Amino acid sequence: MPIDTFLILGSAHSGRRALCADICENALAPVKAAVFVSENEPADEADAKLESLANAAVYRYHQASEFSKIVGGEGFDAQACLFIADSGENLADAVEGFKALCDAGTARLVRVWSVIDCALLEAHGKQLKVYFDALSHFADCVILTNRSNIPNSLIKSLTDGYKKECKPHLVELMDKFGRLKNPLELTVDQARRISMLFDDFDPIDELELDEDNLPEEPFSLERKPDPYMERLPGGHRKNPIPEPPVNK
Repeated sequence: MPIDTFLILGSAHSGRRALCADICENALAPVKAAVFVSENEPADEADAKLESLANAAVYRYHQASEFSKIVGGEGFDAQACLFIADSGENLADAVEGFKALCDAGTARLVRVWSVIDCALLEAHGKQLKVYFDALSHFADCVILTNRSNIPNSLIKSLTDGYKKECKPHLVELMDKFGRLKNPLELTVDQARRISMLFDDFDPIDELELDEDNLPEEPFSLERKPDPYMERLPGGHRKNPIPEPPVNK
């Protein structure tokens, strides 16, 4: 049976492990959670807090595919998983790798949390616009972090843009102590993402056909690929996502 899993996207140093610590302590407890962190992730000041929690167990992975072996292994007793995608991997590849776990029946996606580092946004917003747009595209919840000394106008511009574009995802603010105002809200099992990559697909239902609404031209029953997943004949992504810098 697949295990309920939250996918956490974002750049290195964006505060994803602080987010996991807050969720484990103040939203999931007493449920035991397994937190998956890539071996490639740099050390984080939230590591000590996360590893000290009684209801959290931290697992380091080299490749996303190792998730299946760990959750199926002897002694694994977590009831939920928080999977932090490798920030050193291209965002599209990381999402695709996690999708493979869901397709294999190992993980059941509950929600996608995209963490946006506001300091990174201020410094590289123009160069990384596609990256930040992709984080919003895949997210059920967008969490804004590292907001100290960031102009309020930048935050307002971002959130106003989400409203103007009618983005369905939640937007939450993390304070400088790594806490959310209402962490429990992020764990609600309700999809709010734009991407339909993880959704069940019934081509007939989606076409909404009936005897009075039949198309005259030939039509395809294949779903259009997610815009960030689509590949060209040579194998390259049609809409490549730029990669954020690793260093602060």
